[in-house]
Amino acid sequence: MDKKSSQPDITSNAPAGRTTLFVVVITVLAFLFFFETSRELLGATYNMNLATMSINISVVSIFAFLAPFVYLLGLGRLGTRVLVLSSGIILAVSRVVMGVNPAITVYLCVAVIAVISFGIFVPAFVAQFRQYSGTSAPVTFVCAVTIAAGADLVFRALGDTFDITVYGVTAHRITALVLVLPLVAIFVAALLLWYKAPTEPTETHESVPPSRALFGVGLGTLFFLYSALLGYPNNVARWVDGSYPLAVILFGIAIGGFVLALLTSARTWLTSDKGLITGSILALLAFVVLAYFPVPVLAIVFSAAALFFFPVLLHNTVCYLMRPGVTVKQIAAFMTTAAVVLVILVLLFAFTLTWAFVPGMGFLRGQAGTIIMVAVLLSLLGTFAVRHHSSLSPSSPIPVRNLAAVLGILVIIGTCSSIFIYQSHPAPEGEDYLTVMTYNIHQGYNTAGKINPWEILEPITRVNPDILALQESDMNRLTSTNVDIVQWIAHKLDMYIYFGPETSQQIYGVAILSKFPLHYTETYYLTSIEDQRVLVRADIQWKGQPLSIYAVHAGLSEEDRTSQTAEIRDILLQNANRKVLMGDLNSLPNSKQIIHLVVMLNDAWTSSGCPPMDPLGYTSSSLEPQTRIDYILVSKEFAVRHCEVIRGVYGSDHLPVWAEIEIA
Repeated sequence: MDKKSSQPDITSNAPAGRTTLFVVVITVLAFLFFFETSRELLGATYNMNLATMSINISVVSIFAFLAPFVYLLGLGRLGTRVLVLSSGIILAVSRVVMGVNPAITVYLCVAVIAVISFGIFVPAFVAQFRQYSGTSAPVTFVCAVTIAAGADLVFRALGDTFDITVYGVTAHRITALVLVLPLVAIFVAALLLWYKAPTEPTETHESVPPSRALFGVGLGTLFFLYSALLGYPNNVARWVDGSYPLAVILFGIAIGGFVLALLTSARTWLTSDKGLITGSILALLAFVVLAYFPVPVLAIVFSAAALFFFPVLLHNTVCYLMRPGVTVKQIAAFMTTAAVVLVILVLLFAFTLTWAFVPGMGFLRGQAGTIIMVAVLLSLLGTFAVRHHSSLSPSSPIPVRNLAAVLGILVIIGTCSSIFIYQSHPAPEGEDYLTVMTYNIHQGYNTAGKINPWEILEPITRVNPDILALQESDMNRLTSTNVDIVQWIAHKLDMYIYFGPETSQQIYGVAILSKFPLHYTETYYLTSIEDQRVLVRADIQWKGQPLSIYAVHAGLSEEDRTSQTAEIRDILLQNANRKVLMGDLNSLPNSKQIIHLVVMLNDAWTSSGCPPMDPLGYTSSSLEPQTRIDYILVSKEFAVRHCEVIRGVYGSDHLPVWAEIEIA
């Protein structure tokens, strides 16, 4: 080892090399746990506010992201190694407890603890990391974080957007522990082995300009853009009504390919100013396409290209934070700014969806694209401000090349293989009658306040419908843990999908699933003073004749429902096909809205011989059914063989309704 060097030579010092391996493993798993727990924190917080249809005290949970602020109060005096060990163990324990799937309040509290512990962990760990990897510290750190993002993508892809380490692989969510426990064990073992390392390298203290906390704006916006869209192929695909298989393949290649590229001579170019400028341009182009020119294939390809270069933008920030002489307090101040920006953007983005329930947020209606573009511009400003005040580190080789290569390849294989695991092969049975079903699935949240797709699937599987209408089915959002329950159900039941509108509209969507091919699809925007509502249409061929399936989720206010019902009736009158209209109409059987509709359509419930106000027909709420607001309405040409409300299921706040219909 060169005695004049300020960093240990890990290539010639075996103990130092092992320590570097430990810190890389710690980085990968800590960030993986953070991606998972932060996603669950946001989802649980959103649901607890959804339950009251307003902002409530649970929203303070989001401020867990501000945990680095405690360093500004003197936490760093405890020592970075002690803080890394203690906060890391708390993060690990929290991750295990979440796998046990406790009650929603406990679940949210544990997620908060996990995010807080990570916020304490990172500043101290960054200060330690730069001491073990020599001049390759920034690029090695970025490689490890990218591997964590890749692992997260693989776990989600293998679960058809539902992370198998969070939601398990069966209806028993505790099966997730089978995957989580080994990961936590490896993390804790690496953490303890690192902590027990015999010596702590001495950090140099060269004279450098102090870290500017304000520059953390760029890091906060990067994580927001990744969490809202770029890290989730299903989000991007649903945002532009594009192909999920194409997106997941390209995103997996982007992340895994970047890791592999860092192991070649391309590393020098990627970590240079040229790589930074190229990445910035591609990120800008990708989000411009997503926000203003949402051509599906173009948007997915540009997004994947931007994702490949996203770690380059992160590398720029890491080089700034890992400069010799930057203190843990300065790192924490930088990350506190990033967290503040993240929290603000997350809230604003959520309010573009929930503006009707948050006083004073009406100006955010339809502004999702604007929020995204503001974040992009802030990200680029932050990136180049950091670059102007620092220099990119020399692109030294990554110490753990073999491990990185294997993991990079596994990311590509894992994501690409997932599309072969989950494929739909619809095969209508060709009976003389159709089984149709409608279900308001409450954005995937069950009556216990947690997302459990298996609970929603169970009654649907029991009926095995030919046609299924789902309301409040639009997920693929930051607020709903970025999962796609419509796609998941369709793959489980081998059905075609039509969903409207694209999630870029930030409108509660409606879906039609069918065992028959869909020949004509359309989304109609209904007049809405409150939340924008839509009617979707999808046509099938049945018994040699076209049949039009409509699905709707009507508004809450009397005024909205009255105008929307009139529009729905006008739309249906323009269609000469036989029709089935299903959905949550938010109206009682004796309301003027339903009376207006049953002039032209038959109510399947009453046509099957049941009284209109029969308590057995009540669909809301699932815990205490007191009203019938979910309907199956069919053309006069149909006879209803059977109609039923499935009771005793709690996957949503509504109960599903199904019917068997045939030509009269």
